[in-house]
Amino acid sequence: MDENGHLWQSVRLGYDDVEIEHINDDEIVGSAWDAPSDTQVGFKLETKSGRIKSGGVFSAPQCTPEPYWHRNMDESQ
Repeated sequence: MDENGHLWQSVRLGYDDVEIEHINDDEIVGSAWDAPSDTQVGFKLETKSGRIKSGGVFSAPQCTPEPYWHRNMDESQ
């Protein structure tokens, strides 16, 4: 966790219009715009890790978020 209380930052979930439908202890459920298919695509993220459970426009296996603090350290170098 960084000094602002962030645990992670998700990978890109869509091209635009990210909408969160609900959040609970286990998952974040929402949808995001997929420009090539011209549709809104659903997704589920693990609340504690930010990993994609299902859906999303960019949901390939390599789309696993790094901890927020690690991303910030990389940017400062």
